[in-house]
Amino acid sequence: MFFNCLSCSLYELLEEYKCVIKATRRMGQTQSNIPKNNLIIQLHLQNQQKVMELLDAKFKDPIFNINKPINRLEDTYLHYAAYKKDKVLVEYLKKKGADPYAKNSRGLTAIDVTDDVEIKKLLERKL
Repeated sequence: MFFNCLSCSLYELLEEYKCVIKATRRMGQTQSNIPKNNLIIQLHLQNQQKVMELLDAKFKDPIFNINKPINRLEDTYLHYAAYKKDKVLVEYLKKKGADPYAKNSRGLTAIDVTDDVEIKKLLERKL
């Protein structure tokens, strides 16, 4: 069974940003303290529109690298999108130059982390 490396990464981000869910529940508030401009959190929440908006802003920076690892396991944005089976985001990332053959620290590509046949075909297809 594939270990969900993505949830531990989200947990670390939530701790880093001090977004403790129990604190919001105690105060009777919603989880509105989760940063809306954090790309990793929005990616995990599968907020496609916000992710694409944040990525478009990042592409304006000439040193931004779409294939740069984004967590301690060296997953890329494409690893996340493929694991979450997000076809729209996978296609968007590929069009933006994401490498489906980039490997994480476990030697897995975005193709390896998904069990969705359509996502695998999309990742293997040349644009």
